[in-house]
Amino acid sequence: MPKAHIPHPLRKLTGGKAVVEVKASTVSEAIDALEAEFPGIRDRLCDGDRIRPGLTVAVGSTVTDAGLHRPLAENDELHFLQAIGGG
Repeated sequence: MPKAHIPHPLRKLTGGKAVVEVKASTVSEAIDALEAEFPGIRDRLCDGDRIRPGLTVAVGSTVTDAGLHRPLAENDELHFLQAIGGG
């Protein structure tokens, strides 16, 4: 099953869990599975039908621009990465 890595600021919604296994074949399904188990997390990850601005999705070590439609394989690791600003 794919594993979703939860960003530290959102772990209060997951009871402190940093990694959650999700039954999903796309990023969208993974977020739906997280929402079913941890209500409210979808609103923190998505803005309507898109990944929230300031977040990037990585599957394994590859940042994806496919957003919610990115397919997931059985052993994929899904990361929600917060943008880092500065200059």
